[in-house]
Amino acid sequence: MKNNRYTFWKLLDENIIEIPIIQRDYAQGRTDEKRIRDKFLDALCEVIKDETKSINLDFVYGEIKKEGENKKLTPLDGQQRLTTLFLLHWYLATKENRLSEASKKLQKFTYETRVSSREFCKALTTNKIDLLDIDNFIDEKDKKLSKLIEDKNWFFKSWKKDPTIKSMLNMIDSIHERFKNSTGLFDKLICNEKPPITFDFLPLNDFNLTDELYIKMNARGKPLTEFENFKSNLVELFEPQTASKLDNEWTDLFWSFKGDEPNKDGYYYIDDKFLNFFNNFIINLGLTSDKLNEKKDLKDIYIMDIYKNIL
Repeated sequence: MKNNRYTFWKLLDENIIEIPIIQRDYAQGRTDEKRIRDKFLDALCEVIKDETKSINLDFVYGEIKKEGENKKLTPLDGQQRLTTLFLLHWYLATKENRLSEASKKLQKFTYETRVSSREFCKALTTNKIDLLDIDNFIDEKDKKLSKLIEDKNWFFKSWKKDPTIKSMLNMIDSIHERFKNSTGLFDKLICNEKPPITFDFLPLNDFNLTDELYIKMNARGKPLTEFENFKSNLVELFEPQTASKLDNEWTDLFWSFKGDEPNKDGYYYIDDKFLNFFNNFIINLGLTSDKLNEKKDLKDIYIMDIYKNIL
């Protein structure tokens, strides 16, 4: 099975990218996804600014269909990453006054999910925005790029009800916070020689995809749980022999404390017990070792940062 390493810019060179209606709304920009969003953007920011580093975002799967002279890619997996990359390319092009030359290609990214999402993506890529206008807002809490966009005459108030657009605006604000003081990064982002951000694109045309398969592959319709994200990050710090204990000995241990009766939905939720134990253990260890100096609400603390720091 052949796969090819791509950049977002190269994928747009070859295809129109249309997020299918069967896919869920864009989620990476949701308010309750801040911790995951911050970690992801920090990683992207680091590799764009440091020419010695790069990151691969794993596989993006999709079906390609011929439409006249164009090819249209329908992503089966990778919608969230592709949308974030679209917003990142739009932002850096806008910031460096390069949107006029990037607009035509960026317009090849669109959403079938909702008409409003599709219209917002088009409006974003065809209307010039001066980021310096953010400073014209008197109230500090209004000094956000999302507020500047919402104040434009081409932005419909009804768009605020679209969960994908709300998430996109949150993501745009997060991107702006990281890149507002940077310069000359757009060319680095779209570079072909040493691209900072890549993924492996796998076309699935030979697999006779059907809408039924799309539904099955997206049936869950929600992001990974907090424990699943924690677990995926935790295993990266362990040797394989230790990492295997997460799904074996340690799971058996917590299963022994599951209680006599499941919840009303029939589940015991030992993952919650597992995560609570690790959270309390790490925070207490951080406090007793004087290495926990963060003055944040507990829900805003990323437990893996503490874990790496003290162990």
